Amino acid sequence: MKAANRQRLAGAAAGVVNGIFGGGGGTVLLPVLARELPGRQAFAVCVAAMLPMCAVSAAAGLLHAPPPLWQAAPCLAGGLLGGVLGGLTFGKVPVGLLRAAAGLFMVYGGVRYLL
Repeated sequence: MKAANRQRLAGAAAGVVNGIFGGGGGTVLLPVLARELPGRQAFAVCVAAMLPMCAVSAAAGLLHAPPPLWQAAPCLAGGLLGGVLGGLTFGKVPVGLLRAAAGLFMVYGGVRYLL
């Protein structure tokens, strides 16, 4: 299968996962991108692809099961701060450490979902 087709398929799977679970699409997409793109580019493309997927998932979730927004506010505030800090340090973290951390987060998330 060609790289572009693998990426399309992984993107579709990431969108479905993100839409159903409200997140986690990047855990589907990143391993495919990491095999086909060099170093940091895989992480950057994953984040860029997940942004619109998350926006669509959020819109669908708000339409079908609107949460009390006050419950989301603390997560949003922390997430925005974390996003800024992560973006500022992204270029300084060695790629090997990025890959290891991503793998550990995927394992942790998988175990948490199962328990």
